[in-house]
Amino acid sequence: MKKAGTRVTGSTAGTLRLMPWLHTGSLYLIYLLLGMNLASVGPCINDLSAQNNVDVEVFSMIFIIRTLGALAGSLFGVRLYDRLSAKTILLFILLASIILFAGIPLVTTFFVTASLFFLIGFVYSLSDAGGNIIITRLHGKNSAPFLSGLHFCFGIGAFLIPLVIAQIRLYTGSAVYAYWFIAAAAVLIAMVVTALPPPPEGKKSFAAIHKETKWIFIFFSMLFFFFFVGVELGFGVWIYNYALAREVADEQTAAYLTSLFYGVYTVTRLLIIPLAACFDNRKILILSLTGGLVCFFIMLVSPAVPWLIFAITAGIGFFLAPVFPLTITLIEKKSGLTGKVAGFLQIGMVLGGMVFPWILGQLLKPPEHYFLPLILGLSMAAALGMEIVLVFMKTVKNN
Repeated sequence: MKKAGTRVTGSTAGTLRLMPWLHTGSLYLIYLLLGMNLASVGPCINDLSAQNNVDVEVFSMIFIIRTLGALAGSLFGVRLYDRLSAKTILLFILLASIILFAGIPLVTTFFVTASLFFLIGFVYSLSDAGGNIIITRLHGKNSAPFLSGLHFCFGIGAFLIPLVIAQIRLYTGSAVYAYWFIAAAAVLIAMVVTALPPPPEGKKSFAAIHKETKWIFIFFSMLFFFFFVGVELGFGVWIYNYALAREVADEQTAAYLTSLFYGVYTVTRLLIIPLAACFDNRKILILSLTGGLVCFFIMLVSPAVPWLIFAITAGIGFFLAPVFPLTITLIEKKSGLTGKVAGFLQIGMVLGGMVFPWILGQLLKPPEHYFLPLILGLSMAAALGMEIVLVFMKTVKNN
């Protein structure tokens, strides 16, 4: 009887040791879905606008509407992670995703479609913040490589969905049915999450963490993400038009620039996983942001040589890739990452992702092509300054 009891105890202990990895795997699947969510609208926009019987110019308002939904989620939804079980929120996210994505191909009215995308933005912000929060609860001070893996999975989802959309358009005649594929993926992921017990809630109460939090540190963190996400999205959205404006590429070649940026970005996220576990993350952060700043300076003063623009684009993708997950790890170590804290960070991200692409869209036209490296270089310099403040600022929860 004692031996049997020992076997049960050993099996239970083994299961408990395995559980953080199972939870991490489920979050990686959710981030695959998140990447597909974000990258799906662009390739589908022509078919979506035709289905809703509006011009593409009018339907492009969907990007702003989705961003407003994400902002609402950051303000009012992310704090739920301090009050409810993370599993409950994740299942809500997946159930909502199933319903919303399944409904898109069935809707032919722009107002209803816009409402769906507003809610998709809301759910997106809950997913994005939740992955970061739960990973830091699972792995604590060792979160950096796991966060890099999380955001690598996001890149894989964003990379795969255009390929899926191309095949669905080929066989059905409309890319809109790709949203049923995303809904089906959400069903499978929901089954995985349902089978797992709730992830841990953290070692300290949220009230205790909030009491110790130095909110000026969180304010600088929010400013950092405003500038940094503005650089990420601004460059990813407008490098295509920049290459055309500088006459260093035709339309097809300029599209390769966008693929090069996201391809290098995603691969570097994979490479940084072992590096983040072996080297001082603070040094990696400062070097990465400095390298990105140098790339933008070279871009500003460089001649219109195609190979040089491709090299700079690859360099920017390489240097930007480690920054987001390592900064989240730094914030968790110094302050703790609760729903309230993550909500403030999300506000900075959403506003940066909305403001900078819009500003570049107003300014980026021949011969003012230099506005892209100038504005994004200045934003990168501001992000570097904020990161230095975060690294050296003393907080109650020092690393």
